[in-house]
Amino acid sequence: MPIDDLERVLEELESATNDRSEAARVLTPLLEVHQEALRRMLEILEKRGQKAVIDEFLADPLAGSLLRGYGLGTLRLSEGQVIPLEQLTASGKAASRSVPVLHQFELRHGDFFKVQFFDEELLLCNVEGRPFAFKNRCPESGGPLGKSELRQFTITCPCHHQVYDLRTGCNIANDGPKLEIMPVTVEDGVIRVNL
Repeated sequence: MPIDDLERVLEELESATNDRSEAARVLTPLLEVHQEALRRMLEILEKRGQKAVIDEFLADPLAGSLLRGYGLGTLRLSEGQVIPLEQLTASGKAASRSVPVLHQFELRHGDFFKVQFFDEELLLCNVEGRPFAFKNRCPESGGPLGKSELRQFTITCPCHHQVYDLRTGCNIANDGPKLEIMPVTVEDGVIRVNL
């Protein structure tokens, strides 16, 4: 993206109204450029044998969070092992990040709200005033779940008609793959998702 285009995007963003979809439309190309630039930088460092520098970036709370947010990061260890972020979070070695998504009043009962986090798409829904968030990916096929049927605390996948409990992610019919649930909190009326 040339500098002139970048300046145009920033001007559009500044003039955008409170419309989230317009802001997302303006920001998406910018985020894609950032992701590609970071990917290339890591690739160059790796080609030049600078794995220790990459490890430092990934271990740094801010830089590592940014890289993981763009889907570029698992923490590399000097022995060559790779530890997924989920494992680090579960072990307490990496803290999850709570990200504000939207105000409670924007998520009506029974509606799905799609949110894009870098290369990950999440769905939020409201059941009886309680928000839930999960990855917009069928555990069986990887297909989108935006057209799922929502009934009380369960969703039914539109592709396989499997029913998943939003509280646990479990398939209620069998021990198959689980829906990837994201922890949600509400603070001062703002729904926050823990990544």
